[in-house]
Amino acid sequence: MNNQVVNLVKLKGKLSNITLISKESSNKIFSATLEVKRENGVFDYIPVRLGESFFSLLPQSDSFVEIKGSFKSYRKNQNLILYVWVNSLKPLYYEEYENHISLKGCVCTKQKIRQTPLSNKEILDFILKVREDSFHYYFFPIIAWNSAASSISNFPFGTYIS
Repeated sequence: MNNQVVNLVKLKGKLSNITLISKESSNKIFSATLEVKRENGVFDYIPVRLGESFFSLLPQSDSFVEIKGSFKSYRKNQNLILYVWVNSLKPLYYEEYENHISLKGCVCTKQKIRQTPLSNKEILDFILKVREDSFHYYFFPIIAWNSAASSISNFPFGTYIS
């Protein structure tokens, strides 16, 4: 597998809690939360960041939108902060949910495979390092389940996966 950059996110859900977080540059940056419903009815609350150029496209707070962008991470103190950077935004005039992500990177750390306490399913925690460009990388904690956990546990460090 080659190390071509793949970091694509497509989300549909309700955008809320829009807050200005940076006005230092000529383009203000805002944080928000995208509420996305899973098939089982449970909601995920995904942090997103967007530039002020998207505000003309927003109907109002608590509106449904389609977002395309990329997954990002950075360290703040001892915490890993994860969010989606918005590259395009489209208003939706109906309730719709979608949560898709495609990442390609290399396995850079992993723990030993283990069993979940209640269901005895195999599970593996590892860090995926995704290249942004020649100088920047993002690191994402990933949990693999069952056969994926078993396969990845045998991969050497530096193996590219998607």
